[in-house]
Amino acid sequence: MSKPLLLHALSVKDRMLEPNELPLHGRVWAFSKEECGREAFVSYCLAVMANLDMKSGKGMDLSLRRDVIAFDAENKSGTYTIVISLADDSLASDYFYFLGLWQRSEGGLKKEGAPKLPEDKEMLQPTFQYEVLFSDKQFTAAHAAKWLKNEGYRASLYDGLVNIAGNADFSGSAPARFILSPSSDKGKLPKTLVRHALYSLRNLMALSGAAQRMYHSIWSDSIEVGLQGRVGELAQAAVAEKVPAEKWDEMVRSSGDILFQASEMECLRASQGSRLQGVNALFHCILDELHHCEHHGMAPLWPRLLLSIELVEDLMDEREATLKRTEKLAAQVLQVLQARIMTLGKQPNSD
Repeated sequence: MSKPLLLHALSVKDRMLEPNELPLHGRVWAFSKEECGREAFVSYCLAVMANLDMKSGKGMDLSLRRDVIAFDAENKSGTYTIVISLADDSLASDYFYFLGLWQRSEGGLKKEGAPKLPEDKEMLQPTFQYEVLFSDKQFTAAHAAKWLKNEGYRASLYDGLVNIAGNADFSGSAPARFILSPSSDKGKLPKTLVRHALYSLRNLMALSGAAQRMYHSIWSDSIEVGLQGRVGELAQAAVAEKVPAEKWDEMVRSSGDILFQASEMECLRASQGSRLQGVNALFHCILDELHHCEHHGMAPLWPRLLLSIELVEDLMDEREATLKRTEKLAAQVLQVLQARIMTLGKQPNSD
């Protein structure tokens, strides 16, 4: 190309890391801030660039800020704008680092995908990734289905000015795919609207991704199930016909420990529930900003992204019910133990 791309030149200044020149094709990877530090992430990104054989060309601009690195680079597949985000102005930045590769898509719909990360289990793994094609021409349902590789889910943005379709896929290592375009070919979309649409999409994906991480964290945490099993065993021991003298104190302490741990877990789940409510509220605020509406007769897109939030809500309700049952049974067991000890007097082993 005769001049640098730097599709993000304006947005880097604003720390909003989305491009605004159509047509566009790009892929964004998100990495949880809970799993790596800033330096480790930057080192990882540089290793990825080397693996993709990305090289800065002559005259290519470099924008380096405290939290954002953006530059143009090229390999045999063409010229790309690369954006490395450590922190920016998005809601998503609370949860994730981002690596984005964007390229002009002058030919319209592209059959080949964007560059892929190295398949090395020893390296950092993204929490999620998504691929975007933002066309400057109106796409048809057939075009969208071809690029998405299925019929997908659809919606309209900005009161019908922009169409969006996507598979909203979070499964495995496959990227979610989205295609956006004007709803008509009568005029160009404002650059600010293009950037805002992509910026909002990144935030929606991040909020859904944050909920997904929360789900896996809660699912893998088996404390409630363990407490329920312990109190069940304790209940059986408490009504046994004969109990060794040395076991009484142990059982009383065990029931108290179960009640204490259940109380601690309730506090933790309440904190997570507050976070989830915030994620859900932010998600719907973004949708309101997008002035979205659904296509009649088409599978709606946003409920697909909201699914991870709903799954966490259901899982938390299930775990809360388990804790309440455990606490209730532990309190009953403690009462039984106290009653038996009192009737046994000073020689509980005489039972």
